[in-house]
Amino acid sequence: MAYRNARLQTQDVDEAHAFATIIQTLPHPSALWTALRCLAVALTEEIWELRLLTLWVGIEALLGPEDGKDIHKSVSKRVARLLNPADDKTGREAYSMVFDNYDWRCAASHGARLSGRTEDEKETALLYAESILRSIVRRILQDALLLSVFTSAQREPHLKKIAAGFH
Repeated sequence: MAYRNARLQTQDVDEAHAFATIIQTLPHPSALWTALRCLAVALTEEIWELRLLTLWVGIEALLGPEDGKDIHKSVSKRVARLLNPADDKTGREAYSMVFDNYDWRCAASHGARLSGRTEDEKETALLYAESILRSIVRRILQDALLLSVFTSAQREPHLKKIAAGFH
C-alpha cells in the first residue's frame, strides 16, 4: 500500500545498477552481505511477523554489538548516530523511534501474536523497520569508507566510536 503511488525515474535505475555492481563484489559472510540477504528475504515474505523479524535481523547484523549485550540500546544509539552524525536533536528523536519500534521486534520474536494491533500499526512498524535497514544499507553502499568498515573486522570498533558519548 505504501508504495502504491511510487514511480521509478531514470536516476533510480542508474543508482540500482551502481548498487548491484557493488553488491556483487561483497565478501560473504560480512555484516553488510547478511543485512542485504535479510532485506531481500523480508521483501518477499508474506507473514508480517516473519517479515518484521527478518528486517530486524538485518538491522542487528549491521549494528548489533558483537558481545550481544544491551542490543536494544546499542542498536538504537548506533542508528541514531549513523544516520544523524552531527545532529543531537534529530539523533535523540531517531533513538526514541528505534527504541520504541524494537518492542515490536521483541514481541514478534517471543511469539506474541500482537493481535490487539491494527493493520495500520502493523504496516507502520514494518515500514519503519524497512526504512531503517534500507537507509543504513544505502548510506553504506554510497560511502567507500563505510563499505570497507561494514565488510571487515572494523565494524564493531567503528560503531563503538560513533556511538560513544551519545545519551
